[in-house]
Amino acid sequence: MPYRGVMDLGAFGEWWTSQYWGSVADWVGAIVTTGALFWAFLVFRSDRVRASHAEADRFTSYIVSTTHDLTFSTAKFEFFNAGDTPVPLAYLVTCQMSGNNGTPLRADGGYVFRPGAGTSFRVRLARHSNDTFNYVYFQDSHGRTWLRDIATGKYVSLRRQTRGPWLRYQGSPRARWEQFVQNQKERPLQR
Repeated sequence: MPYRGVMDLGAFGEWWTSQYWGSVADWVGAIVTTGALFWAFLVFRSDRVRASHAEADRFTSYIVSTTHDLTFSTAKFEFFNAGDTPVPLAYLVTCQMSGNNGTPLRADGGYVFRPGAGTSFRVRLARHSNDTFNYVYFQDSHGRTWLRDIATGKYVSLRRQTRGPWLRYQGSPRARWEQFVQNQKERPLQR
């Protein structure tokens, strides 16, 4: 009778026992080697992430002062590229209860922050500045994009970054921001 997919356990058992599977020392050596390769990969990846964060940390952003009047607050922001490579693109993104606002950052008359370049300016905010979230969105010289909370200095996670609609647009900083604003008018940003 022809073979119809039914496994012959006797033949499989003979094949299984006829194979040389090595000694316990061979198995332990293989597992340790695989683990060492995996560990080396994790260490290499961790070093790469630390190096990219160190480069991004060289683009500094902070709030110098905040003044309050009866209806508004005014915050003075400063941005500086202390790194060795240029920052080709940077935005200040301000999220308030009244809506979102963004400003493409300029240094030395252009949008590229060369090493040692910086800028400072004032932005009018809603009266309660603790209802305002300020972010700096920038691109490093390797093309990686970063979104950092200016108040805490912490980076917004990649998952949350990809939800930010301003990341989808192409073109000059002004064109990107105009596309983002147009999108906000059509569909408000959900937080």
